[in-house]
Amino acid sequence: MKESRKFSLFDAYKHPEMSWQTVIPWDRQTYVAIILLLMVAVFFWLPTMNHPEGWIEDMGDRTLALAGIQRTTILEYRQFPHWNPYMGGGLPLLANPHSALLSPTFLPILLAGEVIGTKIRFLLALYVGLIGAYFLGRQLTEGLLGPYVLAGIFMLSSWYPLYMWRGHEEFIALVYAPWVVLFFQASLTRLRYALLAGAFVGLMILEGGIYPVPYTMLLLSLYAGYIALTQRRLSPIQVMLILSVFAVIISGAKSLPMMDYLHDNPRKWGLGEPTVPLMALPKFFLWRDQLRGVSFPRSWYGWWEYGSYIGWIGLALAAIGLVLAWRRSLPWLLFGVIFLGFAVGYYNNYSPWYWLHKLPVFDSLHDTPRFRLITVLCIAIMGGIGMGRIWTLLVTQQRRRSIQWIFGIACLAATVALYTDLYLVSNPVYGKISEIEPVTNLQPENAFRQVIDETGNSANQAYPNFLQNRGLVDNYEPMARKPASVVGANEDGYRGEVWIENNECMAVMQFWSPNRLIYNVQCHTSSRLVVNQRFEKGWRSADGRMLKPHDGLISMSVTPSDSTITLFYRPQLFTPGCIVSLAGFLFLVGVFTPWGRKVLDLAKNKNLQYEFFFSLSLIGGIYCLYIQPVLVYDLMEVQYRKDYKIQRNKVSQPHHAPSKDFVETYGMEVTITSSIRQMIPFKIKFDDEITAIVLNNHSMDLERIKQAYGHQKLTDWINGYDISLNLKRGKNKLIVYGKDYGGNFLFEAAPLPRLTNYFSVLLMIVSVVLLLLFYLSATDSRWRPRLYTVIIMLLIVGLGFRLFFWYQFTIN
Repeated sequence: MKESRKFSLFDAYKHPEMSWQTVIPWDRQTYVAIILLLMVAVFFWLPTMNHPEGWIEDMGDRTLALAGIQRTTILEYRQFPHWNPYMGGGLPLLANPHSALLSPTFLPILLAGEVIGTKIRFLLALYVGLIGAYFLGRQLTEGLLGPYVLAGIFMLSSWYPLYMWRGHEEFIALVYAPWVVLFFQASLTRLRYALLAGAFVGLMILEGGIYPVPYTMLLLSLYAGYIALTQRRLSPIQVMLILSVFAVIISGAKSLPMMDYLHDNPRKWGLGEPTVPLMALPKFFLWRDQLRGVSFPRSWYGWWEYGSYIGWIGLALAAIGLVLAWRRSLPWLLFGVIFLGFAVGYYNNYSPWYWLHKLPVFDSLHDTPRFRLITVLCIAIMGGIGMGRIWTLLVTQQRRRSIQWIFGIACLAATVALYTDLYLVSNPVYGKISEIEPVTNLQPENAFRQVIDETGNSANQAYPNFLQNRGLVDNYEPMARKPASVVGANEDGYRGEVWIENNECMAVMQFWSPNRLIYNVQCHTSSRLVVNQRFEKGWRSADGRMLKPHDGLISMSVTPSDSTITLFYRPQLFTPGCIVSLAGFLFLVGVFTPWGRKVLDLAKNKNLQYEFFFSLSLIGGIYCLYIQPVLVYDLMEVQYRKDYKIQRNKVSQPHHAPSKDFVETYGMEVTITSSIRQMIPFKIKFDDEITAIVLNNHSMDLERIKQAYGHQKLTDWINGYDISLNLKRGKNKLIVYGKDYGGNFLFEAAPLPRLTNYFSVLLMIVSVVLLLLFYLSATDSRWRPRLYTVIIMLLIVGLGFRLFFWYQFTIN
């Protein structure tokens, strides 16, 4: 039988190219494997659907709750799931490391619901893992059956159904580990495959792999270090750097908000967990009763944290691989032993886990037996190598066809026996995934409210409360979070889901959704509005006012002029993260698709580069010179023929009592649309006397304007008054109130026809200079050092100006 050339660890660098046909060989064997492994995945997974509507145990409550919240936010509220008000008193949802919202496997949940969709997600992930392990076997092993052995040992081991049974969905991400190792191995001969390895690590992040990601990155780091030492090359380190950066880029929409949240809310974990005794380690891989497990001294967790059945057949194949192909198997034996040492945990200050726990990321992890999962992958690779060597020695190198058939059937029988053994052990576990009887009498309440669990089992009540449109304050939550005094409706001291500190004021819910809240407010004095949810810095007001924590809760100041308050949540780094992810995806398409490479080759044309930079310079100049400083404003002929009570230049409304001097008060409203956030002077005229100016429901202090003009009052003046308005991006509502003493009615509001927005001017200058230098650097290489120098200088100057104008915006 003709075999394609395989690349061993020690001769990887001897081949300048590694084609797609070597990395992912699309041949008849692959087509057969795609069908066979799909049948295997369905056959193993099928007991999960014995009770399709059954719930999942343990952490499954949190799994179903997160899936249901994300699905409801998208389909019912038509919002992107940024915020989770249903758990822990309100927490970020997209930034939750466990959230799988942006992963491909979330699609079944959207289509089939959180219960059935989650189980279909288990099947999809199982199949993806089997295919990835098969392709890894095609690269690392020999023969026809070696890839099947590798895929079977890793993905059909009992660790996968055990974690799915207990709802630990974060370990779904581990199914991408074979893909990562596959493309990492390929990148050793062609660097561009490091991008694909990084893309799959990014996919693990999107899948919610809070544990699989650091485990896989640690394995790759050991692999890269091993190759760098044994072959005296630094290229593997370069691959690791590219891989790590691109993983963050491709997952930027999630990873940037997630890292921002974890930076503000770091989770630290101690070393207080019991050590796993060495005598228990063989039982991890050989104990057949995976439902009840086996008791051993100092067992701390349930068996799902220890069980990872491989069986004697799998271990025997791994031992054969170590004997017959020790060069290929040796690094995987080394890595497997190292991770098994981490799995033992802390026993003294010389234990491997003690030192690893000092590193960033790993200091937030616990439950050291989970490290055994990488050991399972290493054993699977060694088992595949063992079966490959048996096939080569007993089948491929035999000249007589009859002997080939005999040994070939024997190898096939061993592989079938391996799969059968794994099925007999894992089948009962798959059958347990759906055994929790669902609660069917849960009716959603009309109004959302926070509650405290009264059943005594808060760890399994998040999903039932979500189905009743209630948020569970005290559910189990592994995310670190700051203290917050969220009060349940069934607790003493509950004041509602929103209140104003001044008891004479009133706030009424107008609209509720997970990400957006709208309240009607009536308050005759300045006070503070408080929402009964945990505060995070992504919360903001639609009118641009700052929100602050109050006893850890969302709060903002309200004034007498406020009538409607709109609050919404969006992570600050979400938009930049989306841009980064899109750029990474387009770059990946450009590198690995034929038409993308044509575009990249076309971009190398110097004439096209000159035209591109010239056009970019022209467009940037027009944008900076014209579009940014220009405001589009629309006068709306609205007159409020009411009386308003005006105190210290602040308007309290509604107030229908006649004013002191029996003079009518008018309000004229202007809608101003700004392309950017900026401060720009307006010429404002009003008949007789200006008594108040309200911008975006926030009253301005007019005393400074009066002092600037030396006037006791802002009375009718032929030139009007130059008043700087701090405009937000988008629509701004400006209302000018004044007293009318009779005569003709006059009101004007117009931006001054000159460039006085200093930040826009600075941005214009910087943009024009940079674009000009980019153009010069593209046409003449001698300008590139000058470009770098100017960029550094402009960054320093721009940062100083930005801090200065931030201060200006704050005091105005």
